[in-house]
Amino acid sequence: AIWVKPCIIPYIDSDDELAAVLSHEIAHGVDTYEGIFRGYISILNYWVSPNKYDLKADKLAVDYMVNAGYKPLALITIMNKIGKKYFKGKLLDLGCGNVPYYAWYKDSVEDNICVDWADTYHKNDYLDVVHDISQDLPFKDEEFDSILSSAVLEHIYDPQHMIKECYRVLKKGGYLTISSNLSYWEHEAPYDYLRHTQYFFK
Repeated sequence: AIWVKPCIIPYIDSDDELAAVLSHEIAHGVDTYEGIFRGYISILNYWVSPNKYDLKADKLAVDYMVNAGYKPLALITIMNKIGKKYFKGKLLDLGCGNVPYYAWYKDSVEDNICVDWADTYHKNDYLDVVHDISQDLPFKDEEFDSILSSAVLEHIYDPQHMIKECYRVLKKGGYLTISSNLSYWEHEAPYDYLRHTQYFFK
């Protein structure tokens, strides 16, 4: 079974974009099943920036689309539409890992600050701030217009504290985009503490 996040469905305007979303989820599942620790999608096989975040695409998702007769450019168009709504101004990429979502938000923000632990399991040449994100964040109140934190919360022993800190540094009217695993193997041991249902976020 393939599960598509309900928040994405309103942005799907073509068969190509639907194929892009499904390819994304299938490729992610195959990555996980095959035990590839990364487990995330880099969006498309192209250079994001000549200076930094030189990420290449997840070839598997692109191959699925091409082999089925769909246009892989839709992987970018669908993510850009979502990004334009939720990412703006100065963005905090909290627990950024190897910055797999830069291609998603880069055209929608004016600046981005990448933050992660010093001993992160993800090699990262792009950290702007090295910090234990389970503690108080080293930023001023209402400093950011948007915050992205994906698949980080399960690694925080006190997730409520991190969420409170996010709202402290987020401007009024800003967007906090946050996700966590519900069904996933233990990973990044011993810093894997929790799984969160939709009721936690509500």
